[in-house]
Amino acid sequence: MKKDLHLKRYLSDKRRFADLINGFAGEGQELIKATDLLEEGSQSESTRTQKYRDRLFKAAFGVNFMVIGIEGQEKPHYLMPVRCMTYDSMEYERQTVNRRREVKALKSVSPEEWLSGFRKEDRLMPCVTLVLFFGEDWDGAKSLHELLEFAEIPKKLRDMVNDYHVHILEIQKMSDTNVFHTDVKQVFDAVRCSGDPEKLKELIFNDPAFRNLDIEAYNVIVHYTHARDLFKLRDEVKKGEKIDMCQAWATMIERERNLGKSAGLIEGKAAGLREGKVAGLCEGKAYGILDVLSEHSAVPEDVSKRILSETDLSVLTGWLKLAAKAETLEDFVKGM
Repeated sequence: MKKDLHLKRYLSDKRRFADLINGFAGEGQELIKATDLLEEGSQSESTRTQKYRDRLFKAAFGVNFMVIGIEGQEKPHYLMPVRCMTYDSMEYERQTVNRRREVKALKSVSPEEWLSGFRKEDRLMPCVTLVLFFGEDWDGAKSLHELLEFAEIPKKLRDMVNDYHVHILEIQKMSDTNVFHTDVKQVFDAVRCSGDPEKLKELIFNDPAFRNLDIEAYNVIVHYTHARDLFKLRDEVKKGEKIDMCQAWATMIERERNLGKSAGLIEGKAAGLREGKVAGLCEGKAYGILDVLSEHSAVPEDVSKRILSETDLSVLTGWLKLAAKAETLEDFVKGM
């Protein structure tokens, strides 16, 4: 999907990746630096199959390394513990395959080491996969044991079954994004407002960072907040590699207003030709009401249907005056 590609590109930036890990795992404490990261691609390959995370880096800690993968999810994946376990196990298998080639080429190894393809003192790089969840509520399992049916199995046998936990960052449930110090903060703040267009608009106009946003951050925001109309305006508000998201939002609202007025006139004239002048005026006025209300927030389908189905011109005239005076959509609905 296109949004997945935008997320991959966004996370390719080492500054963002390090900031995300430090905010996610370190709660703002600097655990890794961007300069500590080495590109690992996103592929974990075994002799059986291939699996792809959204982004994978190898982080240096002195002379040692750790492999860190990030997987983005917009909806719960009910087998995520198995999925992450597979990613990580394949990464370990990839490491052992590479180590086996090296050991097999050595002469000074014991029979056991040659057979294993692994020397007694060798060690693998630790690996972890972190899940970024963009949806509203993760209602899936967060550990392997939650997926297993243990009923009637003796406890001593149950205790022998290894568990596997997944690490999920539920973005919309974050209480504090100040642990992030790159535009990861703006991206996550926008995602937290994705279900409330008015709140998203307020965020964009109140945070100066949105006036000078990197293109990659802009792309992720518009796709994961479902504000795809803003994506169409990207080239118009682009300034080099930066975008003024406030200008994009203002342009979108202006075009929606003009489109609403045009739609009202066109529909009104068409209806007038079909059913008479009064019907045409009613339909045009109804679209005019919807145009005014859309400045507050998205108009619910039931309210929209009620307005468009009204055939009394005097009622519609009163509603239009009410819409112009109402400070919120709720005020208008109460006064209908």
